[in-house]
Amino acid sequence: MPGTGTDPDKDGDQTWHRGGLEPEDFLVVDDLATLRLLAHPLRLRVVEALRDRPRTVKELAAHLAVNQTGLYHHVNKLAERGVVRVVATRQVSGITEKRYRVAAYRLTVDRALFAPGAPAGDDAFELFVSLVLDEARAELRKSVRAGLVDPAREEDLARGGLVLGRNWWRLTPEGAAAFQAAMDDLQARLGAAEAAPGDPHARLYESLIGFYPVLPRDADGAADTRDRDADGVPGRDDGQDPAPATDDTGPGGLPP
Repeated sequence: MPGTGTDPDKDGDQTWHRGGLEPEDFLVVDDLATLRLLAHPLRLRVVEALRDRPRTVKELAAHLAVNQTGLYHHVNKLAERGVVRVVATRQVSGITEKRYRVAAYRLTVDRALFAPGAPAGDDAFELFVSLVLDEARAELRKSVRAGLVDPAREEDLARGGLVLGRNWWRLTPEGAAAFQAAMDDLQARLGAAEAAPGDPHARLYESLIGFYPVLPRDADGAADTRDRDADGVPGRDDGQDPAPATDDTGPGGLPP
């Protein structure tokens, strides 16, 4: 519960004193230094662990199964950039022990970093894409290891099937706008239909959505060397665009 005071939780005779800082809804990353900081896989795991609840570095090390001494460096770097912050302290043998929590539940990147002419536009964009894809890969790996996802099947998504893949369409500007509007509407409807917290039948689902124009396969002079069949699936190197094929991605080639 927000507020400054003494936490009734005690470890031995030591009492935690809380600062009353609850995470904000989101934090805007608007500089390349913070983006670079977050590109480190271990730091992303730290941020993820501190979304759930406050932890000391010792607790983090046990949770992440990593060396505690080296973890101090990463936590301090995240705190310096305002990504995590101290939310509780206590005195142990004259030393101040700290519990950390994320500054915000969600991180978002200021797109001005990628603008044409921005000082490090290309670097920032590469880091941004890596962050999104690396975090999605880490989440999926955890779900597979926990038995929540069976990567061998795509049917029956409610029971652990996996939809993952890519797809292509040839669209007019109006068609692309219609696709975006449909996805916005779908996300709004899913958000409105979210199960109540504590619903024993509900699970947390994640989707990874990307929609963007791409060059024809031969536009940059490079041949696509993927295997192809007689019907000319997307890997053909005869100078044609990828066919608007249906692959193993499910409806629309997007996660549910």
